[in-house]
Amino acid sequence: MADELHNLGVDIDTGNLSRIETNKQGASNEVLDGILRAFGISIDDLLSQAANLPSEANVTPGPDIKGYCPVISWVQAGEWSEIVDIYSPGVAEEWLPCPGPHSPNTFVLRVAGESMYDPSGQRSFKEGDLIFVDPERHANNGSLVVVRLEDHTEATFKQLVIEGGQKYLKALNPSWPNRIIPINGNATICGVVSYKVEVV
Repeated sequence: MADELHNLGVDIDTGNLSRIETNKQGASNEVLDGILRAFGISIDDLLSQAANLPSEANVTPGPDIKGYCPVISWVQAGEWSEIVDIYSPGVAEEWLPCPGPHSPNTFVLRVAGESMYDPSGQRSFKEGDLIFVDPERHANNGSLVVVRLEDHTEATFKQLVIEGGQKYLKALNPSWPNRIIPINGNATICGVVSYKVEVV
């Protein structure tokens, strides 16, 4: 190999070449270029092949942020349909990036309590988790909803169950007392949960 490199105009002896091959010594750009030319490879070929190698990273790119949503209180959530301009000063002290498509009136709540914590379920929400609530999404059977019950100022977070024409609000926590609450016109759905950001 040293002779081939000499023929290409690269000044290197067999000792240096051996140390480069065993990774005991680095190589100059001139030597690397000569080695590539000796094998009939261009730097462009090498770089394009390197770009196609699979990544060893164990993370994927984050979500494509689709805008920012205000973090509000549970009392504000109960009054959300009455707030005309969500972007007015003082509505929220904090705005968070939304991880996906949402309506312009989407808001964020911090989960409080353990009624929606199911240790064995795929759908589970711990205290402090963030939920993005979209008031323009239609609530269906099984939707996770934020609801204001009649005679309550704060909203509540439950799963909507529709069975035999009757609607219920269900806590996901299997050991929660009064886990299922029937509703019959005494509840206003403030929005449907579209995204969750888990607090670790």
